[in-house]
Amino acid sequence: MVNKTLGSIYGSVSGLNEWNNGLKKISSYCMDHSGGGASLIPLDEGMQEWRFGSNDDKKADFLYYSYWKNKSPLLSCIKKNINQKLFFLDDSFLSNNEISKNPFYQEFLREFGVKRIHNAIFRLDSGERFLFSIQEALDEKEENQNEIANKFKTLTPHIIQALSLSIKFHNLQNECAVSKKVLNHLGCFFVFLDEKNQFIYTNVSVYDLEQKGIRIKENKVYIENLKYRNSFKSLLNSDEEFRFFSFYHNDEKINSRIINLPKHYNFLGDDHKNSKKVVIFSPAMVSYNTENILKELFLSPKQAQLACLIANGLTIKDASSKMNISEGTARQMVKDIFSRLEINSQNKLVSFVKNIGFLSY
Repeated sequence: MVNKTLGSIYGSVSGLNEWNNGLKKISSYCMDHSGGGASLIPLDEGMQEWRFGSNDDKKADFLYYSYWKNKSPLLSCIKKNINQKLFFLDDSFLSNNEISKNPFYQEFLREFGVKRIHNAIFRLDSGERFLFSIQEALDEKEENQNEIANKFKTLTPHIIQALSLSIKFHNLQNECAVSKKVLNHLGCFFVFLDEKNQFIYTNVSVYDLEQKGIRIKENKVYIENLKYRNSFKSLLNSDEEFRFFSFYHNDEKINSRIINLPKHYNFLGDDHKNSKKVVIFSPAMVSYNTENILKELFLSPKQAQLACLIANGLTIKDASSKMNISEGTARQMVKDIFSRLEINSQNKLVSFVKNIGFLSY
């Protein structure tokens, strides 16, 4: 039965909900029956999601946190040893008479069919502190107490190891979710590839990529413009540490960088663990959102349009042609923009607009 119990402990690593079921099996193993209970209690603030118990009655959690948390007669000893790497404690020093008069046992534990407790206080390598507890059933025979304690001590190192792995796994999953969310809101396009340059993941839709002249066909990424396609392919296959590449699509300049990923890279989780490199495509970070912000807060509609075209890499002459105005008119508009924004150069204009662009994503 111990192997099944250990299996349930390590089976809890990948799912928080599995800990409650695992504690039920731990309790059954220690007691040799379904009475009694087991619980895992975090001793640090902000860790309530790591409070697990074998009791399906949520009233136990409510009572523990609302009233009985600081009422246990073992509390002073727990506080004294809370920072130890591992410390075992039980209530065997309390007589049956003392237990029968103690409110914590009579009003809290007995409500859930429990009479005595075995505790392990431990601190994980990552710093989190926990109390692992086994509660004997009311009808448990006194001679079984040592056997229960020995089983409890045998399981505790496995609980510590599995809990440490579980927290790391959970944090990694959260980091991956946050990473994806961040990627999805950046103005750059990220394309992740495997060791054969096969497509794995992108933070935008394939349609958005195609709008920038980047195509995915048969799981391969290539540049639509034939003028740049072979150069891009050659860089993908290169082992150079720094690989930068620029191309134009519909008069818009797209900058890209190809980065080899670390060997044990897991930024996006197990679904993308085969990622070996990432291509970062950076269109000028100026969009209609940027133009609208400029119109609403700083410039006239035409001035906002001209400022965005310049920030996207067009010369004043090319921008004036795109706007169907004369070059002289465009140059006067640039002077008016400088005056409004209190700047004195095109470089500062581009920097200002791109900063607005970054905030608009």
